[in-house]
Amino acid sequence: MSSLQAWIVLVIACWSTWQANLVIAGVIQSNLQTLPDHREKWANVAYNYIYSIQCQMLMSHRNCRKFRVTKRSDMNIYLAYHQGNSSYPEKYRLVLPRKQYESQKYLNDAIIVIDPFPKLSFGHRLFIFAIHGNLGQVECRARHGQYIGNKECLIMITKSECPNERESYKDYKRRCDTDILPLVYYANDLYTSQQLLCYSNFSGFGQCREVALRDAIPTPKDCQNSGTCHLGRASIQAQRTLECPRQYNPTENYAILLSSGWNDQTLSVHAESNVRRMWQALTRVHRYPVNHVQTFFGHYGVIDYSVDRTGVA
Repeated sequence: MSSLQAWIVLVIACWSTWQANLVIAGVIQSNLQTLPDHREKWANVAYNYIYSIQCQMLMSHRNCRKFRVTKRSDMNIYLAYHQGNSSYPEKYRLVLPRKQYESQKYLNDAIIVIDPFPKLSFGHRLFIFAIHGNLGQVECRARHGQYIGNKECLIMITKSECPNERESYKDYKRRCDTDILPLVYYANDLYTSQQLLCYSNFSGFGQCREVALRDAIPTPKDCQNSGTCHLGRASIQAQRTLECPRQYNPTENYAILLSSGWNDQTLSVHAESNVRRMWQALTRVHRYPVNHVQTFFGHYGVIDYSVDRTGVA
């Protein structure tokens, strides 16, 4: 073989190798772009799961009847999941109050929360699920989960004593219910920032509940590093305290109003409307002196409806 022929063979070989690399690269890129969105599957499986369980063991008979006629589009769904292409690069911790929850000893790959009654204030039954990846069917069953394929396990979040009650259903509602949104944060996040978000009109679920978000209010400079400063307008415009009598007098009328949740996610519009109407009833109908009624709304602290009677404190 001449040197020219050898050179031609080398060029053809290199061209073939380059084309093959292009094909391989194209396949990889295509796979990255068309990775299935697991959220749809998780949402569907979780929704079907709660309907497969006897309703009476999850909530009261009254709420059970209401739940059975509630449309999927009237419910809310919350998700915490990693939005990148790599599989489960971040793990989540889940925090709920009261007793220890069985799933808290595991790190979670995703969290799903279904709120069947989003028009109600938190305190009603929520359905909370965790997704654990890289689990086989046997491992999934050992964690009291439902294997959903692709080495993924759907686990309903329950308190630690609940597995012993699953067969008898006795006291299941009292022992196993969860009625507030959990705190979900990255396992390595020292600030425990909430990663659980509501998704409007996702996978057949409805519009997220309207929350009582308020405009950002600047705080005094001496308050910026303090955890005791009020975040409400009262701290700037009309900070006031209850003017209590030195001696108790049964004819004096005093009231402290407490309302709503502990963060923006749990503040509802109707909760603010309720506490505003209560303030108006006390001061206008029952003639409570304005400076005898102190109102605390969620994590905003003191709000002063006497300054702005429209209800936007």
